[in-house]
Amino acid sequence: MRRLSRSFGIQDDGGARPKVKTSEANEFLAVSGQPLLTALDEELTEDQLTQLYIQSCFAAQNYLGTSSKVYSSTTQEIISFMQDLFWKLPPEKQQELQSQATRMKENPIQLIVKVLEAKELPSNDASGLCDPYCRLWINKKQSRTTEVKEQNRNPVWRETFTLDISNAQKDVLHVDIWDRDPRSIKGALAEWKYVKGVRSCLRFFKDLAENVLLRKAKYIDDYMGGFRKPIQIIPSVGLDVHFDLRSKTEKEPGLPSSHGTMHVQLHFKVKLPEHTDHVVALQNHLRLVKLCFENSFLRKKTENVSLWFEWTQVLPPPSRTLLLQHKLQQGLTAEEMIICRWMALSKLILKRRITVSCALLFTMLEEIKQIRTRDDDWQISEELSQAYTSMMASFTNYLCSQLRHFHGLFDLSDQTSTFELISLLHCLITLEQIVDISVIDQAEEALQAEASDWHMAVVHSQLLTSQSITAERLKEIVATYRENHQRANTIFSNDRESLELDNVPNWFGHEAIEKWFIWAEENALVWISGLIELDEMEPVNDELKFGRSARDTMDIVHHKLVDLWQSLEWPNIDCTVSLVKVLHNCFIHFAREMEKKIAAHGYFDTEGVFEIQIKFCVSVTSMTSVVTYIEGVKSNIVLNLEQAGQTSVQIAEICQPLDSASDFILNVVRSVFAGVVLKMRPELQRLLGQIGKATNEAQQHRAVFELSDYIDETLHSMNLFLDTVAFHNLARQIWGAVIITMKDETEDILQEQICCRRKRPLKIKGFITALKQMEQIFHGDGKGLSVNEITNTRHYKDLSEDLTNFLLLSGETGDS
Repeated sequence: MRRLSRSFGIQDDGGARPKVKTSEANEFLAVSGQPLLTALDEELTEDQLTQLYIQSCFAAQNYLGTSSKVYSSTTQEIISFMQDLFWKLPPEKQQELQSQATRMKENPIQLIVKVLEAKELPSNDASGLCDPYCRLWINKKQSRTTEVKEQNRNPVWRETFTLDISNAQKDVLHVDIWDRDPRSIKGALAEWKYVKGVRSCLRFFKDLAENVLLRKAKYIDDYMGGFRKPIQIIPSVGLDVHFDLRSKTEKEPGLPSSHGTMHVQLHFKVKLPEHTDHVVALQNHLRLVKLCFENSFLRKKTENVSLWFEWTQVLPPPSRTLLLQHKLQQGLTAEEMIICRWMALSKLILKRRITVSCALLFTMLEEIKQIRTRDDDWQISEELSQAYTSMMASFTNYLCSQLRHFHGLFDLSDQTSTFELISLLHCLITLEQIVDISVIDQAEEALQAEASDWHMAVVHSQLLTSQSITAERLKEIVATYRENHQRANTIFSNDRESLELDNVPNWFGHEAIEKWFIWAEENALVWISGLIELDEMEPVNDELKFGRSARDTMDIVHHKLVDLWQSLEWPNIDCTVSLVKVLHNCFIHFAREMEKKIAAHGYFDTEGVFEIQIKFCVSVTSMTSVVTYIEGVKSNIVLNLEQAGQTSVQIAEICQPLDSASDFILNVVRSVFAGVVLKMRPELQRLLGQIGKATNEAQQHRAVFELSDYIDETLHSMNLFLDTVAFHNLARQIWGAVIITMKDETEDILQEQICCRRKRPLKIKGFITALKQMEQIFHGDGKGLSVNEITNTRHYKDLSEDLTNFLLLSGETGDS
């Protein structure tokens, strides 16, 4: 079997990096990230709770930036929220700690400015391009400058600068873009090659004049545009924004800009003392996040967690804002805040303290994936990286345990449950994409074990027994499992091999699959018996000459057995062998039941002279049509066996039961035909005897006509309601019966000739006439038996020879 791990086929960067199993990841990473993991595992001591309260008060009192949509609470709202969050601390204790926090010294604040790019800058040079660079400052003494991007109106810098903030209420961020001009007359003259029109000529002479007249000036570069941003209006969470660049005279921000745009990112940073322990800061933030989640779930325990798709639905605004301000005051990065948030929630889930939807987990993992796969540096400490990787490994085990209860947890008939399953699979994919660990082996083992357990639970439930398990139920088992995999496939197939069920017997076990076919056979046999019993042996329609029992039997066999085999997604030789055995038994049973019905109804003959009836023809055609169906099924099986690499000898051995079933049915048909001929023999003897007993030619003509009419009506009924193969087989047997019966009559004539020595008896002429009539009727102008089939038999040749001898004998007697 192609392993499920290949079906999942998840790879990062072309699969260049080997994946580490989760158990190995836990052993390797647990030690290095232990301090942070311990902070999540242990309960808060009184000292830790007190320290955390002081830090939270300090963060709220020294609120950085302005509020935003997600982080919208004020200082007073945060302090009020903390009374409930730290309910273990008495109110008087909280008041004391608030005063203590007020007396703490504030740390310096910095603004981190990342200059990313600019677009559609003015073309100030003779070349129609520009040589832009960016200059930024809060205090002009701390002015920073990017590198010059030559000949580029859409420069990309991606440079990061740190600027000190002295007064958050009054300071303003200045960002300007300048076009660097040539720094010498020679450089200015070099621009002449770009002059192509009046405008570029004017720009050339302008730059040249500036170099000649202002050579000693400090700045001769051209101002291209800029923007101003007061520090007091920058949100706490930072900004990622495109600013319109304006000239120094433009003051209305609403006016359209002709100076291009600039993309920058801004966020605050607190400058901590050098002795600050970053691991301790991370521990404190993890504890606070965990406390906030526990408090939120306690307050929202009556809500439907399956409707929570975002972490912001879990934490109220004061909690979210407090965590952001605490992150800023502790000197953590935005990436570290996101990782801490996920780690705290995951730990609570693993400890069974809370329950959340997989959809929520997936959105949080996607957030980590986005920051993990950005072009920027991974701004997360080594200790936190190791701790969160270890946590990811543990969380992978948790998700696989969910798969271990696949059908118990997920009802695919329910839209919410289906979405939850899809989210779980997305979580598994995302985990492997962001951490170098393998989730596939565990997922494979979980799915295989769950498949076996679920199947046995279905089989051994009180509602299902070997008699009540129909092929539909078995196919439902496979179809349900396959539907799950097909849904998973839409998730796993992106840049990967398809997720398939592979080989069903390797999931459910060969013995279970064999039982499936046996149970399906038991039900099919009961159905077949009932169908034949109820069949009135009328043709299905003008085109289909077989009866409803044959049609329904073929449908049952196909839908209950062949479809089941196909749903097992072969190739698997054991499944095919099981299918062939069951098909053999079903077809044999059909033929036997049909033979019993034909015999029980006396070949469907009415009283009096035996005649072949429509019902008999329909019953025979039903059997031969099943033989044709067997050949079609066999062709499909042979094709699949060939594709599976089986040899012709192996294929013949596997398909032998089908050949045996076809032979058995045809033997039954031949036996039925023999019975028909036996029933016709008395009438044939009577009709041929009348020809021999005729005393004159008129009587003889009537006798020959009566024989011809009987045979013609019989063959006509056969031609209408028998298929071609059955018609020819029965016609040959009836023809043989006519010849043998006629030969017996001629032998009686021979005895009379010897005894009586009569001359040219009337009987010989009558049998010769009857034989010619029979030849024409059975040939039917080419629509019946061939000339060779009629004349090339031993009995026909003997009869012809006897009649010739009679004529010769009659002539000799006459002459004498």
